[in-house]
Order: sequence, then structure tokens, then C-alpha cells
Amino acid sequence: MKKLGITIFAASLMIIGCKTNGEKEAQVEDENNVETTRTASDSEEMKYADASLSQDAYAINTEDINVNPETRDKVMSWTALNTFHTTIQNLKEAPEDEIQEYGDRLKMEAGNLKNTIPASMMTEEIEEDIKDINEEIVDLQKIFDEPGVDENRISSQVEELVEAYDDFNEEVKETMVQMSKNGEVKTIKRDTLAPNGNS
Repeated sequence: MKKLGITIFAASLMIIGCKTNGEKEAQVEDENNVETTRTASDSEEMKYADASLSQDAYAINTEDINVNPETRDKVMSWTALNTFHTTIQNLKEAPEDEIQEYGDRLKMEAGNLKNTIPASMMTEEIEEDIKDINEEIVDLQKIFDEPGVDENRISSQVEELVEAYDDFNEEVKETMVQMSKNGEVKTIKRDTLAPNGNS
């Protein structure tokens, strides 16, 4: 009788042990699946993080100009400029029927561009280019507000806006080079800019 009780007890332990081992194997398999998913997800996040830090993510390509690190870092960290740059690039590639969706966004981002420019870079030329960008955005908005959709006029106005942005971008580059050579540039006070970019 004792032997039978011990045998039943031992058999019970073996069954419990097998079940526990099976659960552990399933748990390890689940953890491996989760880890694999996390690794794939992490690598995707890293890919996008790397893309956002690539030279293409910045408005100013500093590889082709000679600037000191301090000036480069100041402009590279100018978030509003990089955001506006990305919006302009997207606008250039947007289908005609989606361009109107950029109206308010462009106006807001151009305002941020003006309000957050590093004070050491606010030259008369850059001020003028910011005003030009704002004027082109206002002209684009006027076309949107007219009855009917004139795709040719919209397309032409987008080209005008892109050209104004390109001029501004080049002026920022020239200012960076000048700052790197001379240590400073002749700047103007930020309060000379009115809310709409007009002085």
C-alpha cells in the first residue's frame, strides 16, 4: 500500500513536472517571438531615426560649404527651418488636389521660421527673404480662396513659393559662411519684423 502511494505521488510529480516544463518551453517560445518582434520593430525605429538625422532631413546642406561647427550646429538645430524645409519638399511632390491642404500649415510654419531664427543670423537679406516667402504664401492662399480651382495658377504659385524658399535657403548658407569667416554678421533687431513678416 505504501509503495502504491509512493508510486502515485511520484507519477503525480512527473505529470506536474512535464506540464511545468511544457509551459516553460511555451513561455520561452513566446518570449522569443516577442523579442523577434521587438528587434524588428527596434530596427525599423532605428532606420527612421537614422533617416531623420541624415543630411537630407536638414534644410541646409553643410557638406558643400565651409562653416565652423558652432555656426553649423546653430542652424542645424533650428527646428522651424528643418520643419518648413520638409513641408516645402512635400509640397513640391504633392498632387494638385492636395496642395490646398498645405495653406494653413505653410502660414504657421513660415511664422515659426521668422520667430525662431537665431538672432545672430537675422540680417536684412534674410529678413527680406522671409517677407518674400510670406508674400508668396499669402498669394497662394488668395488663389485657394477664389471660387473654382485653377490648377495652372496654383502650380505656378507653388513654383514662386519654392523659388522664394530656395533664395532664402541660399541666403542662410551665405550668412553661415560669412559668420564662420568673420565670427559675426551685421544683424537687425527681431522687433523690426511685423507679425506678417512685413517691416
